Amino acid sequence: MPDRCTEIARGSIVKMNISKKLSIIVLLTIIEVSITIGAACEIAKGATFQQLNVLHLKFNAQFSRKLVDIQNGARINPQSLTNVVTDVRQQPLDCLTLVNFLDEFIMKQIGTHYALGLCQSDIDVANSALIAIDRYAEGSIGRSALLTELQTAAEEFNANSAEFEPPIAKTVAFILKTLIPLIIFISIFNIAFITYLSRTISASIRNAIGMLQHSNSERDLGDDVEENISGELAELLTVARQRIRSDILNRELSTELELEVEKRTESLQIVNAELAEFAYRASHDLKAPLSSAKGLARFVSQDIDAGDLDEAKLNAQKICIQMEALEKLVVDILSLARADLGTDQKEPVDFKILIRDIKGRLYGQTEDASFAVIEDIEVSTPLVAEKTRLAQIIENLVSNAIKYRDAKKEKPFVIISVSDDSDSYSLTVQDNGIGIPEARRSEVFEMFKRFHPDVGAGTGLGLAIVKKHVDYLCGKIDFESSEDGTTFAVQIPK
Repeated sequence: MPDRCTEIARGSIVKMNISKKLSIIVLLTIIEVSITIGAACEIAKGATFQQLNVLHLKFNAQFSRKLVDIQNGARINPQSLTNVVTDVRQQPLDCLTLVNFLDEFIMKQIGTHYALGLCQSDIDVANSALIAIDRYAEGSIGRSALLTELQTAAEEFNANSAEFEPPIAKTVAFILKTLIPLIIFISIFNIAFITYLSRTISASIRNAIGMLQHSNSERDLGDDVEENISGELAELLTVARQRIRSDILNRELSTELELEVEKRTESLQIVNAELAEFAYRASHDLKAPLSSAKGLARFVSQDIDAGDLDEAKLNAQKICIQMEALEKLVVDILSLARADLGTDQKEPVDFKILIRDIKGRLYGQTEDASFAVIEDIEVSTPLVAEKTRLAQIIENLVSNAIKYRDAKKEKPFVIISVSDDSDSYSLTVQDNGIGIPEARRSEVFEMFKRFHPDVGAGTGLGLAIVKKHVDYLCGKIDFESSEDGTTFAVQIPK
């Protein structure tokens, strides 16, 4: 009798409400979806800020052009000046409208809140310029005083535009590095909790089965259920008490419940996979407005070409360069996300053709710099893999070598070597560039890390993408770097 009481006491865990546990799982899933959507929205908002800055540069260029015309003796048109200054002021107004409480809190924590101050500064400068234009129209100030006020405004606009982009980029990077790990943590916790729930339900069922097996009569079983079990499982056992006639039926019931738990676990895994796909597509959609903005900048350049305004054309080309850099960031983010998504499109890779195509895509960079791309291919058996992954590995490494070449060296070069043995393929990319700072070599494969921003522009994702692809291929990557250059060595198992 004491043994049976001990077993019943152990079975008290069945009194726990399973519905509450399932509610926690649903709640965690909702939180995970919400954070994912929020992260995508914040990234999209960062892109919007960049677009507004581009428009700000455009209207500021128009304002500067009018100012130059006036300084060269053109007649002052107060209404035309008012219109262009109003256009310049609109972008910072829109920026401040987009920022919510959460954005301000994040920006204060990471030290980028001053970007909002730049917006407010632009608004204040624009308002001062508008007041000066109105005073000139009324005759309160002369031409010289107006020109001084407008010149000050133009300088402030240019300075604020230059300072606006870094804090916005830093904020978007912080959101990526913070929210994505949080999503991963919640997903892992969710799966762990489901596993715990599965084991709890299984243990509860086993204890209930033990109680059923030790009952001497149907009446005793009913009493045990009422005294020791409650909730959904009590209802289940009440129904089972009416149907149980043998141990075979008990085992079938247990198997059925375990299969149901497995189905729910599989269903949640499918939901998580769909969330990952959603994040990928949300990032992909960011590319469309950026491409449109770049197209608009090109139209501006064409319009200016028709008017033969060289200085304005140069400013428009700068807009194109900025938008191309931002588009490169989005493309790299997509490449990073796509690196975890495998395909079945494997084929024998001809490294000579692959490197020839890469050299073609990088021809403009190598031609301008008189940069030599040397290849040394000695492969006995073709590598069967996803060709796109290998192309991105080699192209990113070669592009970095070109970008960070040493201008002091007469003959910059990069050597691409591919060989194989019985166990693996070896890929080596060696250059004679400026090398990687020794103090930061531990950060080489981290995201958004740039070691020579004063030498070449980049997103800081190239080597992170390379590492993702190498890991996917079950390979290893290592490097050596000094003032004489850098060598990356990749090993891919056969």
